[in-house]
Amino acid sequence: MRFFFGGKRDGIEGFLRWLRKQDGDIRSAHTIRPREPSYDGSGDLDPGIVEILNNRGIEKLWSHQSNAYRLASSGRDIVVVTPTASGKTFCYDIPVVDSILRDPTGRALYLFPTKALAQDQLAELEELCSGLSVDIKSFTYDGDTPASRRKEIINSANIVITNPDMLNTSILPHHRSWAGFFSKLKFIVVDELHTYRGVFGSHIANIFVRLLRICRHYGSDPVFICCSATIANPAEHAALLTGRTPVLIDQNGAPSAQKELIIYDPVITDKKRKIRRSSLYESGRLAYRAISCGISSILFTRSRINAELLVENLKRQLAADGKDPGSVRGYRSGYLPAERRETEKDLRSGKLRAVVSTNALELGIDIGSLDLVLIHGFPGSIASTWQQIGRAGRRNSLSAAVIIPSALPADRFLAERPEWLLGASPERARIDPKNPYIRIEHIKCSIYELPFREDETFGGEDISDILGFLFRNGIIDAYEDNGCRIYSWKSNLYPASSFSIRSASGEKYDIIDTDTFPRPRTIGTVDRHSAASMIFPGAVYFHNGTGYSVEKVDHCDMKCFVRRSCTDTYTEAKLSVRTVIEGQTEASGPFGWGDTRVTILPGIYKIIDIGTRKTLGHGKAKFPNDSMETTSLWIKMPAEAISRPGLQIAMDGAAYLLKNLAPLFLMCDSSDIYVNTSVSEPGLGGPAIFLSDAFPGGVGLAEGAYGSVRLILTACRDRLASCGCRDGCPSCIGHSTNGVRAKDMTKKLLDDLLEYFS
Repeated sequence: MRFFFGGKRDGIEGFLRWLRKQDGDIRSAHTIRPREPSYDGSGDLDPGIVEILNNRGIEKLWSHQSNAYRLASSGRDIVVVTPTASGKTFCYDIPVVDSILRDPTGRALYLFPTKALAQDQLAELEELCSGLSVDIKSFTYDGDTPASRRKEIINSANIVITNPDMLNTSILPHHRSWAGFFSKLKFIVVDELHTYRGVFGSHIANIFVRLLRICRHYGSDPVFICCSATIANPAEHAALLTGRTPVLIDQNGAPSAQKELIIYDPVITDKKRKIRRSSLYESGRLAYRAISCGISSILFTRSRINAELLVENLKRQLAADGKDPGSVRGYRSGYLPAERRETEKDLRSGKLRAVVSTNALELGIDIGSLDLVLIHGFPGSIASTWQQIGRAGRRNSLSAAVIIPSALPADRFLAERPEWLLGASPERARIDPKNPYIRIEHIKCSIYELPFREDETFGGEDISDILGFLFRNGIIDAYEDNGCRIYSWKSNLYPASSFSIRSASGEKYDIIDTDTFPRPRTIGTVDRHSAASMIFPGAVYFHNGTGYSVEKVDHCDMKCFVRRSCTDTYTEAKLSVRTVIEGQTEASGPFGWGDTRVTILPGIYKIIDIGTRKTLGHGKAKFPNDSMETTSLWIKMPAEAISRPGLQIAMDGAAYLLKNLAPLFLMCDSSDIYVNTSVSEPGLGGPAIFLSDAFPGGVGLAEGAYGSVRLILTACRDRLASCGCRDGCPSCIGHSTNGVRAKDMTKKLLDDLLEYFS
């Protein structure tokens, strides 16, 4: 795809004038008005901190910062929920530094979900502490920390900045080396709280149980300071994660500059079938205009392949037009850490004018002041949308965010109802700390860390049955001490090294470029969850705009071997899913949820032309089947629907809508759930649609869907009603129907299901 236009460097105002003259539809143009700051007193804040703040032009704290300092300093657990760029860092840095100035032996533990955020925080702390009379020692402690420095950090650090992975595998299992640190631990800072959801959040809740158990062992009772983006249940979520009851601080006192929020729908190119210009093309066209105008910008897109296609095309056109193709770069999971750090640094310095990213840059990594955010497709949740919108406008000047909806049902829902985004309540973050697959791993870790008394609970739960099971299976030992049975770890190997807290399996394939000289080079990774659809033999794998053909996959050693390719195609694979009910937890009418076994089978893949997006061929993806126990929502088909012709067509249409619209209500990505149909489900005695957690044991998504099924089905029905097609199309039921009345069949099925609630 090639983007045609010239452009002068007239800034964000000129870009917005140009956008309003384009042939697409501006569905919404909302001005986010400037906000005046709200201040509050700083109380008895240490004079040294006051002086440093004054030297930086800060005479007063904003009200939420002051409130956080006052409550945390008095020993209250807090959770701060304010927008991006509202100075949440001061909400924990100031009470922590103030406390250490009063008691230099005090310690604090900072947790961030990524190494990049930890490095950012170290720079922030060093700037705040520069010029203080007391030398406050702050260090990052992660997998990149040299062994030669680790002992120094353990013995002397006032503030240790790390990530949950390091806490799980290094700090807690070796807590005896950290005894002095834990005995003086006064604060635990948990930033980006909203990211701790699903599998990751369920692991984190169990890690906190282990952490607090060790703190009690050494006689400390630290205060939690949590910060989060806007979600529907911040206090409840923080309480479930930490086991404490925090005070909620959600009144924002920070000022903000004016921002223009626009929903821009690509022009209709086929009026008869209501088909619009490719949203991917349109996003690239807007990004190229921004680059040409010298506007610092970020383009978010949902998938890794879209990010790569956009980077490849932008670089190609920049080179063709005599401009620097290095002014744009990609950013996503799977890139090696050094590559991502360089991109972050170049964005901050202004060397890099634009970046195309998945949601990997959605978090609060310091990438400097951007003028424009382009969002290709609805990010999947209201919280994510506002996080991405907030990446621009960090200065006292006009900024803009432009959302370009795709043809997917969630995007069409947003385009037809732009007021929904502005007025909708944020979603709930969902975790399940008692997921048996997750909890048992952390119980084993906790036993390794400290022997367990038979009457001791884990996170308030009686685990005597689990302890007995582990003992009978030879995993742990037991001995008597003053009439009480004590369980201890049996092996020399520590269990935290045997699982990942980031995903269901934690396994990743290394992507190895075999063309590099003198030896093959690892260029990236792909998690096992995504591998079957990305790196099967014959697939085209993209990395920072460069295409590679997948030559061979070694499933034993988890390695994928690729060769650089000049292809003008990419591949798109479809997985098939089979679900079997193993136990029902709850049911009402045709709806139920409970335990299931889900099997994922590789299916057909398409070979697609990059320029035209036309399918050039097909193939069968060869990859091992994967099976797991999880939880599912099921919807049994009503008798009236079964008696009508076209049941399978209607079920397929409803399943496609569920797959794309349910994430709006569950605060998850569409890849976090499986949706499939079954013509004959033995446990239900008839056909059904399933929505399943895509993680072993489940993390509450199916349960959440069961509780919100009326809202989800209503949104599916509304999407059908607002779609302008006659028989069904890719933006409602997922495909064109060539005269088959699939849309009407799907509508009748949804009406039958919604009749239950009337």
